[in-house]
Amino acid sequence: MLDIEETELCADVNTLGHPARKAFMKGYSETALRLRKQNLNLVDAGSPAADEACRVYLRRMTRDIEI
Repeated sequence: MLDIEETELCADVNTLGHPARKAFMKGYSETALRLRKQNLNLVDAGSPAADEACRVYLRRMTRDIEI
């Protein structure tokens, strides 16, 4: 889709400081934030599935920061 060699793109995304990695991580972070906000809205509306998803996010966050 981007007319870029797939192996080259993968290497670039996995290289710290590379502009492709920065762009990928920015898009990934923005998407994750939107999904989490949507899940919080669904929790407020009473969705059990969204509630469980948020609990999973919280467990991952606490595990990642090693509380």
